[in-house]
Amino acid sequence: MFFQRNHWRLWAAAFLIAVFLPLSSRFLHAQATVRSTITGTVTADQGQVKGFRVTAHDLTHMLWYVVFTKGGKYTVPQAMPGRYEISVLQDGYDSATEKIEVIPGQTQTVNIAVKKQPEKPTDVVYKTFEEMYPPGPGLDLLKKNCLGCHGPDAYNAMHLTEAGYRAGLRKMMHGPFNLGGIVPPLAHTPITKKEQDAMVQYLVAHFGPDSPNQRLKHDPYPVDEDVLSRAIYVEYDLTNVPQAPSITKSEKQAERSASETTSSIARESRLVADRQKTPDPKPYLHDPFIAKDDTIWYADPPTNAIVHLDPRNLDAGERWKFYPLPADAPGYVFPHGITLDSKGHLYWAEIWGGKVGELDPATGKIIRHETPTAGSILQLVTDQKDNVWYDDVHGDGLGKLDAQTRQISQFPTPTPDLGLYGMAVDPKGNIWSAGYTKSVVAKFDPITESFTEYPSPTPGSSARRIGVDSKGIVWFSEWSAGQIASIDPDSGKITEYKMPIRSRPYETWPDKRDNVWVSEDFNNSMVYFDTKTKKFTYYPLPQVWHGAGVPKVEIDADNTVWIGSRGVDHVVAVHFYPLGYTAESLPKP
Repeated sequence: MFFQRNHWRLWAAAFLIAVFLPLSSRFLHAQATVRSTITGTVTADQGQVKGFRVTAHDLTHMLWYVVFTKGGKYTVPQAMPGRYEISVLQDGYDSATEKIEVIPGQTQTVNIAVKKQPEKPTDVVYKTFEEMYPPGPGLDLLKKNCLGCHGPDAYNAMHLTEAGYRAGLRKMMHGPFNLGGIVPPLAHTPITKKEQDAMVQYLVAHFGPDSPNQRLKHDPYPVDEDVLSRAIYVEYDLTNVPQAPSITKSEKQAERSASETTSSIARESRLVADRQKTPDPKPYLHDPFIAKDDTIWYADPPTNAIVHLDPRNLDAGERWKFYPLPADAPGYVFPHGITLDSKGHLYWAEIWGGKVGELDPATGKIIRHETPTAGSILQLVTDQKDNVWYDDVHGDGLGKLDAQTRQISQFPTPTPDLGLYGMAVDPKGNIWSAGYTKSVVAKFDPITESFTEYPSPTPGSSARRIGVDSKGIVWFSEWSAGQIASIDPDSGKITEYKMPIRSRPYETWPDKRDNVWVSEDFNNSMVYFDTKTKKFTYYPLPQVWHGAGVPKVEIDADNTVWIGSRGVDHVVAVHFYPLGYTAESLPKP
């Protein structure tokens, strides 16, 4: 008996050691890691070093730290030990790259010299919006139907003939369409021949084949070194990326067969999109979502996958996990916005696939829910009852996946073709979405199943993304107008806030203190809006975004900020500490 009792104890002890030692050793390793400091001075052969970005790439742990200079000096605090490459990223300057080995517990000095790039000759004429777009009836119609989607810095690059602009307008109304989904953005909008003529004539007059090479003018960039020098970006290199999926002949045929049940416009558009489903050669991370365990989920459109990041894992190969779509999915569904329900199930929107995806991370099981009509689904949100709502950016309004019945209902907006671009749920359970095509914000009451529409006071402002603060105040971007705006749901009053320099606010998202973060792609910035002082503060992004569309913002429990990355030189998840590391916001890795 004595032997049996002790044998059981020995076996139990061995089991506990086998189960918990790997976890505890990883935890102890993370806690026991002695961190270091990198500091130094940045000098330039020309100009003043003011708020320059310094990047420290940790090659051992595949992390990037990005900080800002103050008075020419910089500091990277709490750096993990390992091999590093240090350089400066600043528009108009070339930087040397210094390689160092960071020793635990030491402060190491790395000074960097940058050189001013020579000015390049150019024929570009920079103009304000008013100079580029003179008033006229054609402009009024463009603001009503087109500028919200294209933006003000697009037509000037087209240089089309009258026939070219007519063909483009026809495609926006009737398809085939494959630029941002499978349904044309103006498929349900009546535009008379007279109105079409007015828009085309305006475009030819100001942006025809002989028009100058003109772009919107950039304003001087506001630099606050006192604020910038406290901030830290931490970027996680995306590693172990699976190969992008190929598209088989049978998959194309299946898509064609499925499209026969849709309208002729959607069917033609889906066939064109199907033929062009060649995934981008480079992955990117779109629309983060923070789980309850403080891990991060992203959509990776080019690889047709959902990816999961554990930011506390020090092993660069283990911190990422990929969930590719099943083999019977089309080759490229363009997974976009994502959300989680209370059970931990993850859902994603498909811009090209037109379905609502669902993943059970515990089992790896994936379901793609069919929607009642063909559309391009952009964003998802989970309400207080675990229902999952989606918006059709080009299609038929809002839809709901019922948490209990698992059935989908769909609700068309009163104004067609709003271009619903972003979603949020308010404390009362109302669903909000921003319509960028028509510059209208829509509120849907799930109890009465009725919409309330709030047109932007600025025509053509392109209402995009949307967020609700703790008081129920609704915030949204006005991308084309360079403004953000709020709606008081009790009074219906809309208040607009003009940004201090020409900007394109993409996402507008309240933080835990009811201030607002804005991702801004015209100046490659994160922008902080203090709702009490009404002050905007600009933080340059840690990389150069090559094109529009800085991804969605998510706020962590410690009030730090997560974004993804696309159109950048190195693909990363981005964690932003605007106040640096504090007692409330400690470094994760």
